[in-house]
Amino acid sequence: MPTNADIRLPGSHTEQASSCLLSFEFADCANDHALLSTVHLSGPVGESWLVGGDVEPVRAGAFTGLRGAEYQFLSCQANIDAKDGADGLRDTTRRLYQDLIRHVEGSRYSQPVRFWNYVPDINHLTDPADADSEAYRQFCWGRAEALENADFPLPAATAVGCADGKLHIGLLTATDAISVTHFENPRQVSAYHYPRQYGPRSPSFARASIVESNSGSLLLLSGTASIVAHESIHAGELDAQMQETAHNIDALLTSVTGSADVPHERFKPLRSRCYLRTAAERDAAERAFANALPTWPEPAIMTNDICRAELVMEIEAVFTGD
Repeated sequence: MPTNADIRLPGSHTEQASSCLLSFEFADCANDHALLSTVHLSGPVGESWLVGGDVEPVRAGAFTGLRGAEYQFLSCQANIDAKDGADGLRDTTRRLYQDLIRHVEGSRYSQPVRFWNYVPDINHLTDPADADSEAYRQFCWGRAEALENADFPLPAATAVGCADGKLHIGLLTATDAISVTHFENPRQVSAYHYPRQYGPRSPSFARASIVESNSGSLLLLSGTASIVAHESIHAGELDAQMQETAHNIDALLTSVTGSADVPHERFKPLRSRCYLRTAAERDAAERAFANALPTWPEPAIMTNDICRAELVMEIEAVFTGD
C-alpha cells in the first residue's frame, strides 16, 4: 500500500515532539494551496518534512508558510496570463523571487536550503521562431534578474513543468544554527555557467545542498537528469537516461564524500521523486529505476514535463547522513 515519506530535518530540538514544517501531497494536488501540480503514478503518496518543537504560521507578501526554531518554509503560486506572452512569466518570476529574497535576507532564516519550482507549460514557445520565448528560459531569465544583485547563495533546486497555468515556488531556509553547504557535480558544468545556447540567462541552482547539525545531516539532491557537461545525452531514451542520471548521482556522492571506493558510505538514500514526462511509461520507469538504483527505496513517480524537451525524466532525492 502506498505510504507517506517522513523526512526529519537535523536540528538542536530532536528530543522534542515533531511538527510538520512542510508537506507534499502527490496523490491529491488539485487544491488551491498545493505547491505541486502533478499526477501521481506510483510509490509514496507524499512527504512530510519534520522539525523538533513547535511551528507557527508566517506570511511574507504573496508567500505563506510555517517556521520553527531553526527552519522556515515559504511558498506561493501565481496565475500566469497567457495574453502577456513570454514576458508575463519572466516578470512574475522576477517579482516573486525579489520579494522572497528580500524577506529571507531580512530574517533570521537567512540561509537558503532548497527551492522547488513548478513552471506552467515549461517547454512551450510563445513564438515558435524564437527559442528564447520558451517558458523555462523565461523563468530562468526572471529568476537570474532577481538574484543578480542579491547576496544569496544558490541552493539545491528543482524546476519541472506543470499544466495548471500557475507558477509555484517554494523555499526552505534555515538559521545560522544549522550548517548549510552547497555542492557541484564534477561530471556536469555548473548550471549557472551554462553557455548561451540554453537561454539568455543560465539556470540558478546548485547540484546539491547539505544541512547539518549535531543531530545528523541530510543531503538534498537537486533535480538531476541525463546531462553530461552541459549537453543532454540519450535524447528520448528512458532506460539510457535513467542510467546516465544514476551515474551523475554517483559522481556527486563521490565528490561530496571524497570516497571513490565507497561513495555511499556516509549518505544513504532516504526518499526520491522521479518526474516522468509520459505517464504511459510508468511501468518502464519503475523497471529502469530499479535497474539503475537497485539499493534505493521505491520512488514516488509522477508526471511532469522536464526542463529540456529531449529529456524524458529526472530525479530528485534526499539522503540521510551520520
